[in-house]
Amino acid sequence: MDLERVQAELRPRRPGEAVDLGTRFARAWWPAMLGFWLFTAGPAFLVVHGLLWSHLAWAPLAFWWLKPLYERAPLFFLSRALFGERPAAASTARELHRIAAPGLLGDLTWRRLSPRRSFALPVALLEGARGEARGSRLAVLGSARGTAGWLTLIYALFEALLALSLLLAAWALVPSRLALDVSHFLTATTAGQVTLNAVAFLAAAAVAPFYVASGFSLYLNRRVELEGWDLEIRFRRLRDRLEGGTGAGRAAFVLLALGAALAGAPATPVEAAADPAGPQASAPTGPEEAEARIEEVLAHPDFGRMETETRWELDFDPDFEADSGFEIPEFFKWLLDLGGMLASLGEVLLWAAAGVAVYFLLYNLLGWLRQVDRTRTGSRPRGPAPEVLFGLAVTPDSLPADVPGKARELCGEGRPGEALALLYRAGLARLLARVEVPSGATEGEVLRQAEGALDATGRGLFTELTATWLRFAYGHRPPPPATVEDLCRRWPMLEEGRR
Repeated sequence: MDLERVQAELRPRRPGEAVDLGTRFARAWWPAMLGFWLFTAGPAFLVVHGLLWSHLAWAPLAFWWLKPLYERAPLFFLSRALFGERPAAASTARELHRIAAPGLLGDLTWRRLSPRRSFALPVALLEGARGEARGSRLAVLGSARGTAGWLTLIYALFEALLALSLLLAAWALVPSRLALDVSHFLTATTAGQVTLNAVAFLAAAAVAPFYVASGFSLYLNRRVELEGWDLEIRFRRLRDRLEGGTGAGRAAFVLLALGAALAGAPATPVEAAADPAGPQASAPTGPEEAEARIEEVLAHPDFGRMETETRWELDFDPDFEADSGFEIPEFFKWLLDLGGMLASLGEVLLWAAAGVAVYFLLYNLLGWLRQVDRTRTGSRPRGPAPEVLFGLAVTPDSLPADVPGKARELCGEGRPGEALALLYRAGLARLLARVEVPSGATEGEVLRQAEGALDATGRGLFTELTATWLRFAYGHRPPPPATVEDLCRRWPMLEEGRR
């Protein structure tokens, strides 16, 4: 992805702000995202109803279960459009099998009821992570998963409310002279059942782009926080500005920066004392004077103003029909019965949620007690060390016996980049022998792990080695031979720099 072509301002945001940014994505590209969603959801809706025509009541459940399939094409479009690309419908149709395949089996089976699927889908679709790599990557990105769960619940409720609103709007348009029993039509006839399913389809189509975009925005925000995309974009723009200017322009830029820094510096104590308008010019206000000023402010009409608000409230009387002689329409009776059923179901779900919460609380408490016991005894089980990090093999058998000597040899052959990669791989292998690093960790997270495993000397060398590697891997700036030689000369410090 080309960060310089991004169509939004990338900066770390709170989860709520990230969700709001996702809704703005959906508003900007809603027609295209809806088209990509309909590209898979429309045929699936027809196929499901064709297969279940004799059992139409099960068709909405089958269509709902296949939702992860429909969300892949809109996410594919959004991930490209945000970075300046607009994939065509024809090319997307040709690549649909490749777009839909990553993680689809798990999303339609054991992960189908996961409330965080909008946040986890980009990991499988855009990063191609599967199995343990997917779990490790989600663990690294995991601080926004709680928001993703609430996101799924809120959008599900909004979709149900939208479907109910469409039904009420359609019922209100039915002429009273037709004497149509709406509840019987919707529940006991084939046309009514198809109408219900079509209304649910329309509600899902309206909500889906916002749901996909909000989950993708949460994922994008975590990438920005972990990888510093906003800083990278600013540094690139600053570099382009400096490289495009003349020497005099660069000097002027530096002088302006120094002038701004000096202008913003606080005054010296002598200058502050000499300023008659400074904070020392007036005597401190006493409690009585302060109280009088407060009362004066509160006596202003802007404070203490009284307003009368009138609003309507529902006061439902179950005996209203019998007392007044007014007959409530059957459709509203059906809605009241449906509301009672939903209330009972909600009570059951709340008790179930409370039970699940107690279970997880006890489970985590036991895990915490085991961790405390392991800390006291000094034992800490470690999982298997990853064999590959950032695409680099970090197993000991993939390294030569004399790492500095091999690096000097590669540098002498005019391959300083390969020499640097060898030194960095060897440094990662040494670090993995001391601390546990997840396979989905970034270079910055590995560097933070090294802070607790190395002393000051070894930590400084590994920090310099990481910075040189990042400039080469992402900035395409090969290190000078002198830098590689200096790293080879100081290499024993990394071996000795243990705590």
